[in-house]
Amino acid sequence: MIKNYFFTFLTSVVITGSINLHAQEKNIGDILIYNSRVTLLMPNDKFKGVPVLWQGSPTKEAMMALTFLKQDLITPEVLVAHENFEKVQLYYFNQFGRRGYDNKASMVQVGVNMNKDLPFDLGMKENAAWLDTLSMFGFGDGTKNGELQNFISSLEIVAHEFTHAVVSYTSNLEYVGQSGALNEHLADVFGAVVRQHYLPEAPNLFLIGDNALTLKGKEKAKALRDMQDPHSGLVWQPKDMSEVPPEFSSECVPNLFNDNCGVHILSGIPNKVFATVVSKLGWEKSSRLYYKVMTDKLKPTSQFADFKKEMSEECLNGNNLTASECSIIDDAFKEVGL
Repeated sequence: MIKNYFFTFLTSVVITGSINLHAQEKNIGDILIYNSRVTLLMPNDKFKGVPVLWQGSPTKEAMMALTFLKQDLITPEVLVAHENFEKVQLYYFNQFGRRGYDNKASMVQVGVNMNKDLPFDLGMKENAAWLDTLSMFGFGDGTKNGELQNFISSLEIVAHEFTHAVVSYTSNLEYVGQSGALNEHLADVFGAVVRQHYLPEAPNLFLIGDNALTLKGKEKAKALRDMQDPHSGLVWQPKDMSEVPPEFSSECVPNLFNDNCGVHILSGIPNKVFATVVSKLGWEKSSRLYYKVMTDKLKPTSQFADFKKEMSEECLNGNNLTASECSIIDDAFKEVGL
């Protein structure tokens, strides 16, 4: 039986219409959602999926699929994709005056349900990614017996991927070793910050992807990552420099099998710093400092020591923070061995 989500769509328009209009008036970039469930291999510039929702309205392709094929492609994942990306765009604009991920109000293209109808997993079913070569975001929906599911419903994961795009147009941190870990770290930072902005009553704002775990995943961990306690995420992370695995030393050669020299592993160290800083300085002061350093101070090859230096200097010289507040930041880095 084909599920019809048009009632859900119409209800969503009634509920979120004022938000859609508000975002459009700000000229921060249109949002185009693709249903990518039948996309072969990775998305490509020839076929990214079926475009089904543009600026919150059904596309002609979606209408034709419903009329002639009796197939409703505007699924709940499509609707929540538009809602969450709009929230992230509005946050970046209202807080920092940023017009989209590239600050040029370029269209946000999002593929949901990646590879869902394929009988095998080609790397996107249990994944979410900023596909920079395509200027597109891709979100999987999980696998039958996997530990992760429907990433698009997690606001902090959407903000995480959007921030990867922001990084690619600002500091452009190389995705390897410590610079890649900083890329992942900053994506987690603004994932948590955006979640806190919209969901301040969430029980633990330092968890990343707690709502994206299946029951199987929840048997192993409470979230994909825990910024306060890097050891307790779905994949173990070091909480300080003394715990860095030797295979991720400066001599590491990046490849697909070592996570580009541990970009998702080493990010636990600066994540721990952020959790400490926010706990003492608060979300507003911390987010403004981190945004400035991310967009204006870091370079593609920046390492953890460079990050500490830029954070300290920006705190003292450009962020209207007191010397005692800046010492909190220095101490947080010292606690993790930096």
